[in-house]
Amino acid sequence: MVVSTRAVFWLRVGLLAVVAWPYVARGVRAIVAAERGREYTLAAIAVGAITRARRVVVDS
Repeated sequence: MVVSTRAVFWLRVGLLAVVAWPYVARGVRAIVAAERGREYTLAAIAVGAITRARRVVVDS
């Protein structure tokens, strides 16, 4: 079976993406959790700057 170099490259990229996404997601979740309690986030909520995004990202 002969596979082109381009196909091998994209196969490796795909496998890496499938294997690595939980680690990336965990890091992003930690960053969001850290930002949730910051003063500027709470101030934005207090003045009403965050509406729909607040339900998705800020509230627990």
